[in-house]
Amino acid sequence: MKTGKITVNRGIFNVRDRGTKEGFPLVMLHGWPESSYCWEAIEPYIDKSLRIIAPDLRGLGDSERTLDVKAYQKLELAKDMIEVIDALGIKDFFLAGHDWGGIVAQ
Repeated sequence: MKTGKITVNRGIFNVRDRGTKEGFPLVMLHGWPESSYCWEAIEPYIDKSLRIIAPDLRGLGDSERTLDVKAYQKLELAKDMIEVIDALGIKDFFLAGHDWGGIVAQ
C-alpha cells in the first residue's frame, strides 16, 4: 500500500492507500496501540477491486499527536476520520474497525 500524509483542519494524518479512485472504498480503522500497518498482513486477501484506505488514528503511527487529551475521545477521533475521508473525496464506503478502531467506527 502507498503511504502519504493528508493535512486537514483537525491535523496531519498518515494514510495507507491501495487501489484506484474507481475502486469502491473500504476504510479500515486500526486498534490501540497499533497503526494502519496492522492491516498489511490481510491486505493481499482483500478483493483487488476495492480501494483500501487505512489511516493512522490521531496520536498513533505517523499521524499528528497533541497534548490535549480531549482530542483522543471517541467522538473527536471519529471527527478526524470524517475530515480525512472528506478530503479524499469519498462519499460512500465500507467501514471496518478493529479494537479501538471499531469503537471509533460506531
